[in-house]
Amino acid sequence: MRLFNTQTQSVDPFAPVNGHVGIYVCGVTPYDTTHAGHAFTFLTYDVLVRFLRDRGHDVTYVQNVTDIDDDILRKARERGMAWDELAREETAKYRRDMTNLNALDPDHYVAATGHVPEMQDIIVR
Repeated sequence: MRLFNTQTQSVDPFAPVNGHVGIYVCGVTPYDTTHAGHAFTFLTYDVLVRFLRDRGHDVTYVQNVTDIDDDILRKARERGMAWDELAREETAKYRRDMTNLNALDPDHYVAATGHVPEMQDIIVR
């Protein structure tokens, strides 16, 4: 199998690192309804994870949720609600929609708000 390597911008042969496959997918920014673009992206990775696991690979599948963003702040103001409440509600809807499509849950969901200090450190560098 050959996959596009975003780091090198080339198509490279697939090779697990130390017998392990790590897949990180940039997830949703939960400010509105899940749409076909979300489904396409996450079902694509769902198929890849299932394929690799079926072939016996040890896979860790991680998906982030950008749960603070200008779109979330704007939509929350429009709806007259707290931004974090909007993010929680829309994330729950997104996860329900993916479950209804029979998509696997990632092994880990990573919320952007849980990593603000690390992001600030990167920006300062």
